[in-house]
Formats: sequence, C-alpha cells, structure tokens
Amino acid sequence: MRIADIINGTVEKIVYGGNGLIRHDNFVIFVAGVAPGENVRVQIIQMKRSYAIAELCAVVESSPARIDEPNCRIANGSGGSVRVPGCVYDHLTYAAEVVVKQEQLLEFVQYMPGATEAEILPPFPSPRELHYRNKLSLHTSNKDGSMKLGYKGELSHNVVDLPTCPLSCEPINEKLHDIRSSAEFRKLPDNATVTIRHTIADGVLWWVNRPTAKSWITEESPIGALRVSNDGFYQTNPEVSHALTRTLTEWYQQSPAPNILDLYCGVGLFGLACMLAGGTRLTGLESGKRAVIAARHNASQLGVNANFQVRELGKTPLNLQQYIGEPAQTTCIVDPPRAGMEKSLTQTLASSGIPRIIYVSCNPSTLQRDLKILVAEGGYTIRRVQLFDMFPRTAHFETIVELSL
Repeated sequence: MRIADIINGTVEKIVYGGNGLIRHDNFVIFVAGVAPGENVRVQIIQMKRSYAIAELCAVVESSPARIDEPNCRIANGSGGSVRVPGCVYDHLTYAAEVVVKQEQLLEFVQYMPGATEAEILPPFPSPRELHYRNKLSLHTSNKDGSMKLGYKGELSHNVVDLPTCPLSCEPINEKLHDIRSSAEFRKLPDNATVTIRHTIADGVLWWVNRPTAKSWITEESPIGALRVSNDGFYQTNPEVSHALTRTLTEWYQQSPAPNILDLYCGVGLFGLACMLAGGTRLTGLESGKRAVIAARHNASQLGVNANFQVRELGKTPLNLQQYIGEPAQTTCIVDPPRAGMEKSLTQTLASSGIPRIIYVSCNPSTLQRDLKILVAEGGYTIRRVQLFDMFPRTAHFETIVELSL
C-alpha cells in the first residue's frame, strides 16, 4: 500500500478523535467523515509505520446513522461548504454520535484492572446538539489585506473564516456578526485570539487576546449564582454542566465519608454543592489565584464554611494529611485539566488511604492513565462510570468515575 492508492473497505468502528478505522491486509487505515459499518472508498494520503491516513472518496454503502445535510458546515466561497474544524460528528445523527462516544468510553475502561465490577451507566446526552456553547475563542489571520476570523484547520492549521458558529449560543453569534461588521474588524492584529463569552447575568463580553481589565462575571449553577473571573474557566455547556453537578452530588450523598478534599477545585462548584448536600468539612486546592478568590466569595455567599487555598498541584510535594484530617471520613473530588493529574500527585493520592475518589475528566486518555496508577498502586476499584456529552458534534466528552477502596 502506497500514498495515492484507492482502497475499498468497511468501517469497523469510530476511534476516539472521530476517525473511522478500516483494516486492509491487516493494516489499519484511519479516515474522517464516516459512520460505523459503512462501506467506503478512500485514498491514502499519509503512510506511517503502523497505520495509514486516508481521505474519503465515496460512500459505497451508507449507514442509517448518516444524515443527508451535515449541520456544522460553512460556505467555502466557491459555491460549496467546509466542515467547521473540530465538528467531527456533524455528519451523524446526534443519537448515533452519543452511541459512538459511549463505545469509545467502554473501550477505555474495559481493559483496565479494577474495572471488572464497574457499573457503566447510560450516557447523558446534551439537550442541545447545536447552539449550546456560552464561550467562543477564535483566531485571526490578517495577511495580504485579507482578514480571517475563525478556527484553525485540523490539518493545515490555517484559519478557516467563520461567519457564524453552529455550536455557539445566539447572543454570541450576534456579537460575532457585529464584530465582523465593524470598522475595527480589519484592524485586528494577525495571529490574535478573539474571545466572546455570554452569561445570563452579564450578557455578552468580548476581548482580543486578554481582557483589558480583570473583572468578575456571574455563572449559573444548580446551587445558585457563582462568581467567576471574566477570563476564568467554567464549563461551556450549562445544561450538561448542571446535570453533571447534580450527579456528582448524588453520588457523594451515598457514602458515609462526609469530609471533602476538592483537588483542582476551580471556583468551588463541586465541593460547595456537596457541602450543601450534607458535607461537614471542605478543603479546596487550586493553582489559579483568582479562581480561589472566587471560590472563597462563593462559599461566603452560600453560607458555607470552607477552606480554599492556592496550591500548584503536582509541581511541589504535597502532604495530603494536613488537609484531610481523618482519611476514612474523606471523599476526594478530582477535576483536572485535559492533561490529567501530575504523576506525583496521582501517586500521593493513591497512598492517601482516602476510601473514595470521584474523578471528573474531559480526556479519557489521561483519565485512563491516572486510573491505572490509582488502581495498581492504591488498590482502588472502579465502582461506576458515566459519560456526559458536554461537547456535541466534537470528539470530546466528559466522564465521571467513582473509585473506592
């Protein structure tokens, strides 16, 4: 098999990231834009040592999961359309997308030690498959008098001009239209980041590269309004975020370990929700100073006695014993960034003696890596797992896992 070869094959499955997997003469080929079970014709465009990458030429026999009009496309200026970068599942029914993601999660979990008795719960789909995002970050390209504002392409990394974003809420798209229609639009610097953010309380905010001034905004949550830094992290799909918070709180209530250690606590959402559900002690650790300031404010507003501290998790040795008091009475909540937990912190947590960990992850690859350490070195058992589709039409999803000793 060589570059430019045309291959016919059947899509065996969709792997994490959105590409279909085809086997040809015991060689794996990855191709985008296909559905499970489809018979397709593809052309090889890259050869690697153990696999090849192809582009779709034709769907010979289509899947019932394929929709006639993909719903995340924009005009390409030549009478056709291109897929919005990142919207890898826009050619599938949304129900089929959720099934694909659940199968990917199962594959990550089923081969792990400590997962044989795990309860795999049904996935929670997003109530909205489009127009759910409350925050949008776009890139500029201002070359040769041609201004583009959009996402970077998946292969070329060139900016794909984006007049509207099918994933973003209407107030954000209205602001995007205003920005593009303004006299200042073509004066935007090259290679800049334009961020547009919307909350019910604050309306629409936007800035180039970084806000001109630090300020606070108000985000909604199941436990009430929360303070967040205007450039700080908060989940971009409110409805799914609310459901995830409620589920985590329900899981917490089902254990007799009322003290809470909240690692990567952000503005305090999960820990505060558990305290309002019956928790007796809350310690939250987070590297972002403004997030900790917000968490302390949120605790005060909600009438919760909590201890939020700035700590560079994983960067310096951490003595967990000074934060947890009685390990047997403690539940640990972990919600790290996409890179997952730092290895040293995972090992420290594995040896902590805390009887239960609730791990929230936006990246199944790093989740799997961290769970292996907790299971192998800490003796934890994976009790239950559930997928929350926080990012419809994209390759990403959120996972919540409960582990216990």
